[in-house]
Parts: sequence; structure tokens; C-alpha cells
Amino acid sequence: MTMSDNVRFILIRHGQTRENQLHILQGQMDTELDETGIAQAHTTARAIKNLPIDIAFSSDLKRAMLTAQIALADRPEIKIIPTEALREWRLGRFQGMTWDQIRQENPIIPKLFTEESRTISEYGVETKQDLQQRVSDFFWKTAQEYPGKNILICTHGGVMLRIFRLVTGVIDPNNKVTVPDNASISKIEYLADRKGWQLVEWNTRPYNTAPADPGL
Repeated sequence: MTMSDNVRFILIRHGQTRENQLHILQGQMDTELDETGIAQAHTTARAIKNLPIDIAFSSDLKRAMLTAQIALADRPEIKIIPTEALREWRLGRFQGMTWDQIRQENPIIPKLFTEESRTISEYGVETKQDLQQRVSDFFWKTAQEYPGKNILICTHGGVMLRIFRLVTGVIDPNNKVTVPDNASISKIEYLADRKGWQLVEWNTRPYNTAPADPGL
């Protein structure tokens, strides 16, 4: 293995949705981009237009797929492959609820979303461990199948946090990782000779407006 076998991933979180604006947890709800989200995706397209990309993978949910399609609209030769592996965290009964509604029901629950060792699977929520396994399996498999390639990924905030953990390992429980903003650009690289990962860039916004929501 040599540096020429390294795999470079460009990571894009989907553009803004109405649910982002209303602070609604979307999870695997199949929501749509709003007007701002579409504009964000076009701005992201301009930001990545000169980056080498060989192939693209996207969550099969509409908000991610449309973001990827807009981002690559001027590059029809790049195939976009939809996959369930890049879907957002499955949030069970909390999908469609706002954070305020969840806090009113049980003020402890929001903390369980961020504490790595705690589970909320009794509410039908995908465990953090299962989500991590789903995301990690996808990236390891893709890195092995596409040596030396440049790959665009379009996905969701919760998945992005799992990508960060794949690349950097376990962080101190008191530390907080920024959920990438809508339509932001991040980059990671698979280092073939080391059989490991490197964080290259995180949460670059190609537009100036304030982010709508850091949610899921």
C-alpha cells in the first residue's frame, strides 16, 4: 500500500429543512429541503466544483439525496449511489418531536442523547453502538473497495458525529463535538499504508448565514 491508495472523502451534511428551523428531531423521517436548504446546496456545489470526485454515496433520504444531486448537478458523469447505511440515526418515538417537547416529557432524556455510555433503546431509538457500527462498517468497506479514489458523501448530523468518532477515536466525555451545519463541508482521509484515518477538515460553511439547527 502507498499514498496513492489513500481514499479521500468529502463529507456534506444535507441542506436545511423546515424541521431544522422548527427544532424537530427528524431521525429517519423522509423530510424535504426548504428554500434555504436548496440555496445552501447550490452554494456548496460552487464550493466543491473544482474538487476531484470519482463517485458519490448519499443517504437514501430525500433531504440528503437532493443535496447531493444539486451539489453534483454540473457533473452528471459522477454516479450518486443511495444507501441506507448513511441514513440518520433512527430516533424511535422521538422522531417528529421538538427538544422542548422531549424535555417536558422527561428532562433527563436529552442528556442521554449525548452521553456515550447511556442508552435510550427502550424508546425504539437505535443504540449509539449500533449506529457507530453501521457507519464504521460502511467507511471501512468503501475505503477497501475504492483505493486511491475521491469520494463524495452526503449524509446527516448524527452520522457525521459517528464519522468523527471513527476517525479520532473516543473523546473525553466532557468534550463536545460540533454537529456540522447544514450543507457544510468536511473531509477525512483513509491512510492505506497505516490502515487508519485522518481528520482533514470539519464543518466549513460555504455561506454566511447563521446555522438553523444543530439537531438530528
